[in-house]
Amino acid sequence: MIEEQGVIVAVEPLADKGSDANYIFWVETQIKTTCSACHVEENCGTSTVAKAFSKRKNVVSVASVKQANVGQQVKIGIPENTIVTGSLMVYMLPLVLAILAAVVVDFTAQRLLIDAEWLTILGLFAGGTMGFAFARWWIKNGTNASDYQVTLLQILPEHIPIKEV
Repeated sequence: MIEEQGVIVAVEPLADKGSDANYIFWVETQIKTTCSACHVEENCGTSTVAKAFSKRKNVVSVASVKQANVGQQVKIGIPENTIVTGSLMVYMLPLVLAILAAVVVDFTAQRLLIDAEWLTILGLFAGGTMGFAFARWWIKNGTNASDYQVTLLQILPEHIPIKEV
């Protein structure tokens, strides 16, 4: 499970009694980079770019049966296999189909004694487009939507300041 801490920014009670959840929490998380842990941070262009975009925040909806309030910190998660499978479908499938289509078109063009590189390039784009289209279809229809839902793992306790006597 890939876990992240966030803060609840809104709570919506669900009126639908047929649902498993009683509340929808809108949880805000901050996008983090690992550049702050590197010892060559001052001399790295990647670190400079990461700092420019590191203040971005992400808001996700999380369904839960537990009750919490706005401002509370929570721990949310999503299964690793969901991320890996989705990444393979979105990145690798279009790339593999693009290369495969380009090779098939080039081979066919050579067999037909056609010397046109533009056909190979067209095959490359067609294969990539088919890969993206299939990945989109698979994510919408071939998977269970609940696999991609962020789950509430824990409502973190509030920190109570200690008063000195």
